Amino acid sequence: EGTICGADARNWLSWIVVIHFVICCFASSMGYSVHGTVHDKSGKTVATLIGKWDESLHYVNGDNSGKAKEKLPRTDSRLRPDQRHLENGEYELANSEKLRLEQRQRQASRMQQMGWKPRWFARDKETEMYRYIGGY
Repeated sequence: EGTICGADARNWLSWIVVIHFVICCFASSMGYSVHGTVHDKSGKTVATLIGKWDESLHYVNGDNSGKAKEKLPRTDSRLRPDQRHLENGEYELANSEKLRLEQRQRQASRMQQMGWKPRWFARDKETEMYRYIGGY
């Protein structure tokens, strides 16, 4: 864990970043993971950082709570439980939630292979693309 402080010409201390480096075994999918939060002078979380220290670090504005969360569609990836756990530093819960999601995706794929048809889309025979048929 480490802390980075930033300053600008107007303010001596503008923001504080707290970084957590995940410690795990070499074979784990969580290897090289980094999670962090950016705080303003008052201590309020203004952004979240997630990624891997050897690849990329993603910056998400806001703390994704309160009024902003109410305006997001249910399908927004920022509301995914595994992302919430990851951002909160709950790496084991994030991994188990990710595995649960992957299992559901595999099950949905098997259902499609057995003849299941989507409710609001139909496959165009010429283009092989799905077309919205209404009803939602």
